[in-house]
Amino acid sequence: LTTAETWAAGVAIAGMAIPTGMESQVVPAPEPLRLSLALPRSLPTLHLHRMPPDFATLTMQLHQRLCVACVKVPQVEPALCLICGALLCAGPSCKRIRQPMDSREGECTRHARGCGMGIGIFALVHQGITLLVDGTRSAFYPSLYLDAHGEEDHGLRRGKPLYLSAARQEAIHRLWLAQAVPREVARSRASASHAAIRLGLY
Repeated sequence: LTTAETWAAGVAIAGMAIPTGMESQVVPAPEPLRLSLALPRSLPTLHLHRMPPDFATLTMQLHQRLCVACVKVPQVEPALCLICGALLCAGPSCKRIRQPMDSREGECTRHARGCGMGIGIFALVHQGITLLVDGTRSAFYPSLYLDAHGEEDHGLRRGKPLYLSAARQEAIHRLWLAQAVPREVARSRASASHAAIRLGLY
C-alpha cells in the first residue's frame, strides 16, 4: 500500500469520510457498549405479610413454638418478629443463660440489633399490640388484629374474635419501607400521657 492508501485505511476505521476520486465512502463507527443493570423486581418480603387472617390461627401456629434465645416455650409474653418471623420471650422473662457481663436488656432489643440493625417490629401476642424498637428505645403501636367493629382488644380481655387488618398491615409496611420506625418511636415516647417504656426493657 502507498502512504496515502494506508492513511485512508486508518481513517476509515475511525468512521470518517474518505475521498476516493469523486466519491466518498463512510465506514460507520462501532456502536457503544450498552450495560444492562439488573434491578430487583421486588423488595424483601417481611414476615408481616405472612400473618394469618385471624388471631385464633396465629395463636395455634405459635403454640409450643420455642423462643430462639432460650429454646423454651415463652410463658409470660411471646413476641413475634414481624421482619423475620422469630419467636422470642419479650421483656425480662427470657430464660436465656446470661454471662456476668451481659446487660439486662430484653430479648426484643437484642434481637433487633442482629435482625434489623437496631430496628425491630414485634407483635406482642398476649397483649394484642405491636412493639416498635429503635436501639434501646421502644414504643407501642396499634395492633394488627381488630374485632368485627374495627376495635382493638388490648390484653385480650374481651375475648372477641380478632381479624387481620389489611390497613394496619400496610401502615406498618410503609413505616418500615420509609425507615420511619425511629421517628415514630421518638414521637410516641414524646407524646405519651403515661411513663415511657424503660430503655431496653423489651
